[in-house]
Amino acid sequence: MMKIVDRRAANRQRTHEAILSAAQELVRERRQADFSFEELATRADVSRRTVFNHFPTRDDLTLALCNDILAAVIEDFRRCAMEVPVGDSSRDNYFDAIFTALAATDLPGAIRTIVRILPENETDERVSAIMHQALTLLDGVIRSETMRRLPGTDEFQVDLFVSALVNGLATASEHWLKCGVEIDQASDDDWQPYFHAVITQLRHGHLTPAPPSTS
Repeated sequence: MMKIVDRRAANRQRTHEAILSAAQELVRERRQADFSFEELATRADVSRRTVFNHFPTRDDLTLALCNDILAAVIEDFRRCAMEVPVGDSSRDNYFDAIFTALAATDLPGAIRTIVRILPENETDERVSAIMHQALTLLDGVIRSETMRRLPGTDEFQVDLFVSALVNGLATASEHWLKCGVEIDQASDDDWQPYFHAVITQLRHGHLTPAPPSTS
């Protein structure tokens, strides 16, 4: 019985991946996600009902695509972070390692792709919400790297920093995308001032020792 269940799970996973792969192909071809679920079903060689079984709403599909886009960023971050020596576990070394690893990823490219897959009639508030939700996928890997490099650091302080970093990146992406350039022409050079502003703000205001209790 277990083998039957495993086989069904494997088949479902293959179908899920086939639908996502088809969606990615359509996005690359059209430079946006303006395809219907019928078109997606045809490209994936499945029924329309099967598509809805895996992605009941358009938002479900959009977030799944965002997950895939950011998976590459997460993997690049993890790989780059492992290449930077832990050093003396000082705060300065930690920030150098985290920001060096982030800078080595193609985060601006991922942001451009995420925006491209959103419907053109999305409101700024909706785009902002989706961007924030997508970037929270970075939470886990940054938190793990923080605990690895700064063992014994108070978990509340770590959570505050990770939350501030991810939300800072989301806010930076919003302002970057509003700087007056077309999404396909948005320059990584234009992204750098926003990225470095987040870094500077966080570097001087987070993961500092808590003040001694006066009680």
